[in-house]
Amino acid sequence: MAEKNIKVDYDNEEDIMHISREGDKVKFSFDIELPNGDIIVDFGFDGRVVGLEFFDASGHFPFLRILKIIR
Repeated sequence: MAEKNIKVDYDNEEDIMHISREGDKVKFSFDIELPNGDIIVDFGFDGRVVGLEFFDASGHFPFLRILKIIR
């Protein structure tokens, strides 16, 4: 199986983090509603998870609050 790079993007203003496997196409997504921010799970055509999107990302990853202060 060929290895794929993982891509991580963070939008500081919107506080959204997106983690995905480069080159994989999304077949469908599933929204999980949580008290500290929604998570969207993206599934590929083979049924595997190919991406995650964290809304209110600093609620899931507290270290992002420090980045928001520095920037």
